[in-house]
Amino acid sequence: MILITGVLAVFTWNIGNKIMKPENGMLFMNIVPVTTLTISALQGVEVGRLQLAGTLIVIIALVMNNLIQRQRKEAGEYAK
Repeated sequence: MILITGVLAVFTWNIGNKIMKPENGMLFMNIVPVTTLTISALQGVEVGRLQLAGTLIVIIALVMNNLIQRQRKEAGEYAK
């Protein structure tokens, strides 16, 4: 089961990167620790202040990067 789901995960990740473009897809790698923290918290693990601070930093960085990319796209800085 692990081998099948692992291979399936890689294939779906690659398909998602083709759809979203690699520069956006790589940003989601930063979501992995946030997801891990969320799942751990739902399982009853106590979340510390530094973990929350790190999560906030990741979320803010992703939002800011997205906003900057949108501004550049609107300004025509990206060549097609």
